[in-house]
Amino acid sequence: AAPAAPPVATASSSSPAAGSKRKRAPTAFVFAPGAGGAAAREMVKLHGKLEAAGDAVLRVEGWPRGLNPASNCGHVLAAAAAAHAAHPGSAVVLCGASFGCRVVAEVMARDPPPYVGRTIVLCGYPLIGQSGSSTDRTGHLLRMPADVRACFVEGDKDPFLGPTGLASLREVAGRMAAAHEIHVVAHGGHTVPQAGALKSRGLTQDLVTESVAEAIRGFAA
Repeated sequence: AAPAAPPVATASSSSPAAGSKRKRAPTAFVFAPGAGGAAAREMVKLHGKLEAAGDAVLRVEGWPRGLNPASNCGHVLAAAAAAHAAHPGSAVVLCGASFGCRVVAEVMARDPPPYVGRTIVLCGYPLIGQSGSSTDRTGHLLRMPADVRACFVEGDKDPFLGPTGLASLREVAGRMAAAHEIHVVAHGGHTVPQAGALKSRGLTQDLVTESVAEAIRGFAA
């Protein structure tokens, strides 16, 4: 097979280890996309919020080795190495959206290089497949070691959590060795940070996106 193209880096209920806000050096967030290989529109806006707050965002582009989490670990690690080289004084925080969550969790389960931070952000973790497949997708999470801190950012109406929704995620997270926090996007679906019923709640999508960005930055602090 042809060698994978290098990643394109483009600017752009909890356990006790939940983060708290404090002054810190900028963070280099490395975002791995969903199965489509590119960040969704609202996710790109979330990246912009993080950058506006002074952090760096690098996006992994595409999945050159198909939709197999284990096969794409090197692709994400190459992006992390690029982030570390570009921002040597910053913590490198791996983040995933949908399928990208599974790849990030698999990277952390495999004891990544020391330049990869032990804090991760998982947006819209897909516990089930698009067809409702019950194929177990928890192994990546359950193999992560105890020194990893994971922030799940989840819509409370995400169909990819299965019929019991957030309860399923909380059950799985409770079995993890890694510390965790779950940030719930009210009236949110699978595509974080997009939310519904905004007008009736006196909100805008921009305010919701800002809130999610603040939660991520707080956890990474």
